[in-house]
Amino acid sequence: MILMKTQNELLSELKNLLEKATNPAALNSHPWQQAFFVQQAVAENPDLASLPKGRQLLHALALIFKKLQPTAPPRRGKRLDTHWGEFGLLAAYYFAPVLHGQPGPRSLRDAWQKIDHAILLFVFGSADDVPGEERDRYKLVGDEPEVASNSTISDWHRKGLQYLAEAVYSHELHLSDKTGQGSPLIGNPAGNPNPFLAAAPKNQSGWTRFILPAVLLVVLVVFAWLGGKAWTIYQLGLSIQDGLRQAQQVDISF
Repeated sequence: MILMKTQNELLSELKNLLEKATNPAALNSHPWQQAFFVQQAVAENPDLASLPKGRQLLHALALIFKKLQPTAPPRRGKRLDTHWGEFGLLAAYYFAPVLHGQPGPRSLRDAWQKIDHAILLFVFGSADDVPGEERDRYKLVGDEPEVASNSTISDWHRKGLQYLAEAVYSHELHLSDKTGQGSPLIGNPAGNPNPFLAAAPKNQSGWTRFILPAVLLVVLVVFAWLGGKAWTIYQLGLSIQDGLRQAQQVDISF
């Protein structure tokens, strides 16, 4: 049986992959190139077929990433909308440079300052002709007096990658079940009910096959023994009752 990758294993691979996003050519022979979600993206978007393999992979990832985009504009309040923060930071750091030809940020702090621009690119497809009121509605960090703390930026980055890894895993598992084939990405036999746990070892299922019949046999033997005892007691009771009846008849005759 093929063992599935855990969520942490997939997350680690995703991080390593995205670190090379600024150099798509380095991903031309990446193992994820064989994943079902990449094949599906190329089949459903003919324009991707002409791109190098590395860019196909990044565009396929971006299609899944875009599904994580919150449906409503950022919330207003004392604290920044963390869902938009997680999405916007990954959009600015990894995907806007690939999909929209934006200069790649030098660091996560640099990416934080480009979040509002990246959000406009993903929401409207461009940041050039967006009306002023729409820009204000989707502004997240533009009114902040300074860049957020390193802990906040790190937290947004970590959680954003976790959500993306889960989305990739779920989508790949769905395609694996749909095709009835084990996924080349997650090493998962189709139909496994838990996408984040490794399959049970073979010897465990073997033990189950032997123990369960043995337990049932013991139960049957015990019931049979108890049934035999009950029958013996019943027969003894009948004998005693006949003896008493005969003794009564003898007393009457005297």
